[in-house]
Amino acid sequence: YFFSMGLFPFLFIVLLTFGHAADVKGAIDLDSVSFPKIVGSSHFDVLVKFDKSYPYGDKEDQYKEFVKTIGQAPGLNTVLVANVGVEDYGDKKNDDLREQFGINADDFPVFRLFPRGSTVPIPFTATVTASNLLLFVKQTLGVWIGLPGCLERYDSLTDGFLSLEESQKTEKVAAAEDLLAKEEADADKKTASFYVEMMKNVVKEGNGAVAKATKAIEEEAGDDKDWKQNVLASLTKYRCKSGHTGCLKAMDAVAETFLAASVEERAGLLKKVQALDFSKDEADQESAKVYLGIFKRIVDKGTGYVESETARLNKLLGSQISDNKKKQFQFKLTILGAFGSSA
Repeated sequence: YFFSMGLFPFLFIVLLTFGHAADVKGAIDLDSVSFPKIVGSSHFDVLVKFDKSYPYGDKEDQYKEFVKTIGQAPGLNTVLVANVGVEDYGDKKNDDLREQFGINADDFPVFRLFPRGSTVPIPFTATVTASNLLLFVKQTLGVWIGLPGCLERYDSLTDGFLSLEESQKTEKVAAAEDLLAKEEADADKKTASFYVEMMKNVVKEGNGAVAKATKAIEEEAGDDKDWKQNVLASLTKYRCKSGHTGCLKAMDAVAETFLAASVEERAGLLKKVQALDFSKDEADQESAKVYLGIFKRIVDKGTGYVESETARLNKLLGSQISDNKKKQFQFKLTILGAFGSSA
């Protein structure tokens, strides 16, 4: 069957690269030749670590712990973790890949997540810890990973919770309360009660309740702090196809076919997205501005704008820019990834 589907050569490459990844068990090594054969394929989501060839220290230890957890997690057979070792001497191994994705060597290690079928990366911007990397993969790909304190049956209710209408949120809360009533283990009751409490607070106070609770818990001490932070992180917004939680579902629905539309159709679609109302959420308003800017540029400059702007932003990310600018560019790259093919 693999032969008929053309998968055998692909799997052979994956197995071959695993054989070279002696330093980090469970991760594969990629270079300029193997990278395009693995990344962007329809078979795997790939988290890539760009780093010096022989890394060491606390961040590397955290990375190894993350790789170990990913390897043992059930249901993650389509998620690969890969290393790209970059050298700035001799033949400058893989330095071309560093430049291609606009990565500054001073920022090593740098993590980029490539959803299957995409060569547009989603950047990891948090502090490098095993738990932060796990949370990033979990939230971005929408897969469930058993973070400390999280329960899959409740995470399925909180995923996308912040983007629901009020009536839908109320229904989710009721479902969570039904589950809580059936819990028998004391530890699960404690965790489930916190899920329900936070879901109710969001319904009562709005989405800002999550940020408020997160800030309060950061000042806490004790064993409950970490698992509560993980539970709060499970309360997410809608994710676009590239995995980012700052995307807007209504905008993505138009972006998916925008490049393939005719010039006349694009003008009509632009009016449609301009009429959308995101006034209820300040963060959504900011996201909408990015979308609208891209829609307008495509109308003015043509479909090639997405590719050229993606290349420009990746190049700028490799230069000396402020952290604020870096976040802006990374987010715009995520939105650009929501636009479908012009074919």
